[in-house]
Order: sequence, then C-alpha cells, then structure tokens
Amino acid sequence: MLNTNTIYNEAGTGAPDFPAGMPTVGGDPVVESGSNSDGEWTRWADGTQECQHITAVVTTATNLSGTADIYRTPYIPVNFPVAFSSPPRMVPFSYENTQNLSWGASDITPSLTDGGVYGLSCFNNVTTRPGYIAIGRYK
Repeated sequence: MLNTNTIYNEAGTGAPDFPAGMPTVGGDPVVESGSNSDGEWTRWADGTQECQHITAVVTTATNLSGTADIYRTPYIPVNFPVAFSSPPRMVPFSYENTQNLSWGASDITPSLTDGGVYGLSCFNNVTTRPGYIAIGRYK
C-alpha cells in the first residue's frame, strides 16, 4: 500500500511555522498533503481540506436509472483518504474509458469519512471509472 504524507507543523502561537521553501498554491500555504489507497489529500493553513480519488473499479453503465435513456453503474462506496471535521461537499465525476459520454453522480450526503458515487451515461454499456473531489474542513 502506497502511503505518502508530508506534514508542516504549526507553532504554539497558532501561526504557521513554515520552513523556508514551503509549498504554496496561489500564495496559500499547504500544511499537509499525502496519499494512500483511498486517494490523495491536501490540507491548507486556513483549515480547508481537499480529497480526490478515481476508483479502481472499472464498471459498466447498464442499469436503467428510472429515466429514459439514462444508464448507471452500480453504486460504488468510497472512503476518504483522511477524515473531515464536518461533512464535505462532494463532486462526483466519471473517468471514461470508452468513446461515449459519461458523468458522475451521487445520491447520498457524505459523512466525515466516506461517500459514494455512480457513473451515468446516455449510452448503454459504457465502461467508466467513477471518482470524486471532496472539499471541506479538517479543523
């Protein structure tokens, strides 16, 4: 199992204690980032956390979802690579492996540690790998 983790500690004053050359994105300091078998994460100094993952499950959209000409994959539960302190906003997507259109969806509210995704398509038998981006708070 791959587990990569980089942590930047904060000083007792509450101010970030960033070493010279600490990574930033658009001037915002990253305080922790890493990956494991459940995905990748980045934690920002302001308390924001982003997690993302493309499932290893290659699945086919065949189950009619109840709407004409919309097909879906089976539900795929996902674990976040690190927990959130409050339920995040989850944006599902579909990493398509065929030449047809597909997109992601979810019909549940994510918890602090997990959520779930579907792949959807207007074509039958589309092969896809559903994924997500979750954004919320870690502190």
